[in-house]
Amino acid sequence: MITILHGDDIVKSRQELETIKKQYPNAEIIFLDGRKLDLTSVKQALESSSMFSRSRLVIIENFLASKKNKNQEEILGYLAKEPSETELIFWESVSLTSPGLARLKGARVLEFKPEAVLFKFLESIRPANTEETLVLLGRCIRGGPPEIIFYMLVRQFRLLLLVKDGITSGVEELDRLADWQKQRLVRQAKCFDLKQLVDIYHQLLEIDSQQKTGENAFDLPKTLELFVANL
Repeated sequence: MITILHGDDIVKSRQELETIKKQYPNAEIIFLDGRKLDLTSVKQALESSSMFSRSRLVIIENFLASKKNKNQEEILGYLAKEPSETELIFWESVSLTSPGLARLKGARVLEFKPEAVLFKFLESIRPANTEETLVLLGRCIRGGPPEIIFYMLVRQFRLLLLVKDGITSGVEELDRLADWQKQRLVRQAKCFDLKQLVDIYHQLLEIDSQQKTGENAFDLPKTLELFVANL
């Protein structure tokens, strides 16, 4: 059976992946990087027998959304023609489009979307709008994990940097967006100069580093509030 876990809420999709893994306590679990995957690796993972386990769970990450893997069509063709009894999970860190999902007919599909208020929060970020942004941030913190808020915040400023620099295509993250989403980014980017965006992005990278090393004096929700208050 093939299962597809996708969507921007990577915290919840990761939790679902962990839940599925616990259903196979005695299985051999194989992880594959979908961005570098080739047909031989897929065949070996799905077809070869294991000396240590009767069952196997294969997890392929970031394959369906990737446009850099030249082996994608060949692998999808193989999966369509050679159904396997091995449990196969595709985990994608973004939301897939309908055409992308249609290429694996019969797959069980689970999408994990962030709350709508999170997108309102991200789009509200601009100079002289701190009060509204803090209110929306508070709603986000009360409604979900702060990790997904931070992940989406970093993503938003990465996209703003790209469009501010005149890049609106040729980058996977941007190419997946609809035209109206790109237009909103362009409008928001006009509220900042390039140096501001670079400085903000560096601040976010520093926060990320401090969170990972435990050097931050505050927890993530408080850190997010201070970050927004000082924009």
